[in-house]
Amino acid sequence: MIALSMDMEWATPQVIRDSLDLLSEYSVSATLFSTHDDGFDVEPHERALHPNFMGEDAEPESVIAELSDYYPDALGTRSHAMYTYSGLRSLYGDHGLVYESNYMMYGVDGIRPFEMTRDVVQLPVYFMDDTWLRRSGESEAIPDPASLLSGPGLKVFDFHPPHVAFNTPSISYYEEHKDAYWDESTDLRELRSADPGVRDLFVRLLEHVADHDVETRLLCDIARDVRNNPLDAAPDRPV
Repeated sequence: MIALSMDMEWATPQVIRDSLDLLSEYSVSATLFSTHDDGFDVEPHERALHPNFMGEDAEPESVIAELSDYYPDALGTRSHAMYTYSGLRSLYGDHGLVYESNYMMYGVDGIRPFEMTRDVVQLPVYFMDDTWLRRSGESEAIPDPASLLSGPGLKVFDFHPPHVAFNTPSISYYEEHKDAYWDESTDLRELRSADPGVRDLFVRLLEHVADHDVETRLLCDIARDVRNNPLDAAPDRPV
């Protein structure tokens, strides 16, 4: 099971449009964990919630309620910085949320979705762009998409539109330019790095999926299957 997802990160309209255009070019659907009312019609993609619970005055119920008002059909959530705690899950049902994607299992083969509670399915993340940047340092080659997709298990990929738009090649590059990442007057092409970076990897992954007819799924569909057939999705266990 392969799924592409994006954390929208309060990105500017031009940055969001850039990622949507790439997905459309390769006819790949993704789950978009949304941070704000960005005004885009994102069909055929899925909207999910990307709440920020880390602010000094962040009240979890209010944070979820505000995003749910923007996206009432959202079925899933992934918190900013993957921040979570068990008490949050008691709020999900009130807003129709049935899955969470807050566990990082970077590069682990054999991942399976599982039920956190009776009402919430966990869909761990297999690959995240900024985790790759932090692990790879300054000069890592772009990984071969075939190698990323070859192993067994659930493979949830997580990208961030700002890293895609500016082809972030390293954490140091991001730290140096991050103010411009959220400035609507920034010229995307002017700031986009010419070194190997996140955009290069994202495009190669999309090309591989399109060229090899790799089936990708929305996270809501995977979660629905798990809820309907929990024993099929869970690791082998004594009955």
